[in-house]
Amino acid sequence: MEKLKLKRKNSESTVTSQAEHLSGQIKSDDFCDMKLDALPELFDILHRHVIPFKAARYSPPPMGLDSRLRSYLTKGSAQLYDHQASALYHLLKRNNVLLSTKTASGKSLVFMSFAIDKLLKSPDSRIMVLYPTRALIEDQLLRWQQLSETFGFKTGFLHGQVEREDKLRVLETCQIVLCTPDILHYWLMPSLHLSAVANWLSALRFIIIDEAHTFSGVFGTNVSFLLQRIERFANKVQYFASTATVAGANDFLRQLTGKDFLEVGLPEDGSPTHRKEIVFVSPKHGNAINDLLAQVIASNIKFMYFKNSRQGIELSLADLLQGDYGASLMPQIRDGFVCTYRGGYESKDRKAIMNSLRLGRLKGVLCTSALEVGLDIGDVDLVIIDDISPNINSFWQRVGRAGRKGPALVIQILNNNTYVEPESYLKSPLLKPSLYKQLPFFKEWHDHCAVQEQVIFKKRAAMVQKLQFRHSFRNMGATFKLGLEYNQGLDLGDVDYEQYLNEAFPGAIYRYLGRPHRVGWRNKEFIKCQKTQDISVFSEEIKFSLLSPDNIEDGFSCYLTQAQTVKAIIGFSQFDRGYYYNAKSSWCKKPIFKLYDSAALVVKVAEMNQPVSSQIEELIKVFATLAGFDKNDIVYHLDKDKSLLIIQAIIPGTGLIEQVLWPVKDILLGLLDKTLAGEEIADFKDTRFYLESHKTDPVLDVVIKNAKFGFFVDEKAGKYLFLPYSGVNSQGYYEIITGTTTQRLVNAKYFRPVYQQPSSVIVDIMLNGYGHYAEPEFEDISTDEKPDASILGKHDGTEHCLAEVCA
Repeated sequence: MEKLKLKRKNSESTVTSQAEHLSGQIKSDDFCDMKLDALPELFDILHRHVIPFKAARYSPPPMGLDSRLRSYLTKGSAQLYDHQASALYHLLKRNNVLLSTKTASGKSLVFMSFAIDKLLKSPDSRIMVLYPTRALIEDQLLRWQQLSETFGFKTGFLHGQVEREDKLRVLETCQIVLCTPDILHYWLMPSLHLSAVANWLSALRFIIIDEAHTFSGVFGTNVSFLLQRIERFANKVQYFASTATVAGANDFLRQLTGKDFLEVGLPEDGSPTHRKEIVFVSPKHGNAINDLLAQVIASNIKFMYFKNSRQGIELSLADLLQGDYGASLMPQIRDGFVCTYRGGYESKDRKAIMNSLRLGRLKGVLCTSALEVGLDIGDVDLVIIDDISPNINSFWQRVGRAGRKGPALVIQILNNNTYVEPESYLKSPLLKPSLYKQLPFFKEWHDHCAVQEQVIFKKRAAMVQKLQFRHSFRNMGATFKLGLEYNQGLDLGDVDYEQYLNEAFPGAIYRYLGRPHRVGWRNKEFIKCQKTQDISVFSEEIKFSLLSPDNIEDGFSCYLTQAQTVKAIIGFSQFDRGYYYNAKSSWCKKPIFKLYDSAALVVKVAEMNQPVSSQIEELIKVFATLAGFDKNDIVYHLDKDKSLLIIQAIIPGTGLIEQVLWPVKDILLGLLDKTLAGEEIADFKDTRFYLESHKTDPVLDVVIKNAKFGFFVDEKAGKYLFLPYSGVNSQGYYEIITGTTTQRLVNAKYFRPVYQQPSSVIVDIMLNGYGHYAEPEFEDISTDEKPDASILGKHDGTEHCLAEVCA
């Protein structure tokens, strides 16, 4: 394997010396007392970082809790952590509370306890617990049921896979209802004419949003408007939200719910932190990862192995069984001590895996991001992360899965072509979830729903179902169930259409719980498979685009247009034999394709060189971070023949391209300029590295063409943000471009514009702060206002050179 070219600093480490970092002569007992003798033999040790032990801090339950609940919480020697007691205290004061402490800090106990307190004091109240996925509900349902039954209440799970009578029975008999937003939108709100639904909503007093940071992008925007619709029929609601540690959590919750929240965060976190070591490594040879996994499985270490690809983790398990150690590992895997976990598994399989993890029966799991969020997995000694996580928030979620009850080790593997500086990566700022409430598309759609719901409340309207189902709630297309042909009793999970194209097309080898199945045929709802041997199949995919206008005029580097992009699977190869979807094929008679027909942001790249092609994934991720949109809501395509980069929204008509991406296109052009110059941008992967840095290390030059930019500076907090502005208005205020609107900046201690050179401005940023980036506050511009010199951010009539900005 080609050695990684990684930047290393000579700065002193807080853990060991630089020589020890890179020597590879590290004893196994250095790694949190884990006997991983193979680690320095298989990997180059690039960097080590230790999170030290921190003792727990406790507080008594607040006095306002019902005495029965206080007795329950304090029985034996049990105590509350500081943040748990603080959150309960503020809930008792009728505040909306946001709890944003670290992973495994006991957030669930807070909202479960307050829900019971609410019911003990007001038994006729109803409580809704909103989870992002069914898997989370299935994981938490038993805990809810046991706690509520202890106090004489009932908890129910509202979902779409039961008959209407069963749904109504849940609403009529259960004081606590667990659900995802989908069932509220597709069934509950269109059923307002039913007395059980209307009565339940009128009695709703407390809404809990668990893992609130996942309610972002198209999905989160829809949830935000859905909550507004619900509150039209339940207007005395108090909120509680739990979230991972993300940037701007309080502001995000205000956007999501329209409510002000009191945040209990990391400073108040009283949960213990066990010593944890994060080790960045690079494989010495191609089999290093499998050799490490084989040693870990053969040991008594409880581990999680993260990979970004669904079928990637399935293949990893297959590779282990086919390797030199397959025979020795087979008993462990066959007896269920090691398995895979990803999205799309059957409910019964998910429950079995999670139960085995909690009870300690499962030694290890190879998983995707599906195990990052909220699920109770018990104690884990070792987390292995194969390649860089999808974003920095995801990385810390994975790190947080280890060391809940004792010391733990996290191994971050940097594979070939991964370019990241470990020290900088660890200090990179967290990302803020994105919403698109400024786009008229979403408001108009939900307004239609709200009008119909008002009619339903009195009399059912025939148009309701069409309006409710008109658009995807989660930015997903059709989904398909997979199962064995001639065996209706064995289901193999589900895939959406995009996953169907990638991993379950006719002739593909689809792996489920590590076992290979050959995909045969598909109808509108089902995909049928056959058991097979483990063989390698690679799809042959093409993409092509039709643009309007057809001809690109000289001089246009970036423009907004309509585009049709087709992603088509035209066949696959199996070893050295080709099987194509044509008249001679036994699999399919025509290509399988997906059409994206929407507005597009199109960039004509002067030279479609290798840096652009190889770094497009990282470039789009950084652009998404800086422009404030969710990467999962767009699709992009490099047309090498026409030298074009084409970006489209997955759901057409939302205005995402026209009103969010187009106003900040210059950020994208700046990133492309860097790649055309042969400079790496992966060093800033999913972070604000190219706008912010840490300590006194300079950020690399950023080239942005034909744009006006300035710094938002909050010197007291040591925070900085790079903002585009359209100019200075007649009253002397800077007009900042924020998505679709231009607003006045009012809270910056300084806003310094950078003057323009004729063709471009090269910004060499020297900053001394890191962590959460600053959140500027804006006001809508009123033409009849008089200038107020006391409002910060006012233009002083001067422009500043780079030396002044960086001073």
